[in-house]
Amino acid sequence: MEIVDFRSLQTHVQSSEQNLFDSTKAYYTKLGVKLGLDTVNDFETRVSGVKMPKIALAWMDSDKPLVAFAFGFSSKEDLLGGILSLLAVQPDLSVVITSSKARNFSLQEIKTLLEEAIFLNQTSKFLLVDIAKEEYIVV
Repeated sequence: MEIVDFRSLQTHVQSSEQNLFDSTKAYYTKLGVKLGLDTVNDFETRVSGVKMPKIALAWMDSDKPLVAFAFGFSSKEDLLGGILSLLAVQPDLSVVITSSKARNFSLQEIKTLLEEAIFLNQTSKFLLVDIAKEEYIVV
């Protein structure tokens, strides 16, 4: 699975002059293009007329996100807002990229939160990725 090709990601991030968020987002944007998908940065969505936090990156199939990404390198609130938007949009695959060095949530903590939320939304599939530990969990 190319989404968890940690060696390529690490090479890209280390060679970039951008911060971790921007360089990681750029890596996944390029990967989406390489896979032949349209990519949209800062994808906006509304649920029942309420504007949701923007999804950082989406790989599109027509006008629907096929794969959508949330990045958790800053605050817990930003990460939770991204996860909420992923749950609302319901792409085929939601990817949460974080780093244990950011000291937000561990992958296991995110998994526990999602398992409770996904109970209400059985169609969601999540890939949780810790780029610092080079680990991932599928929920």
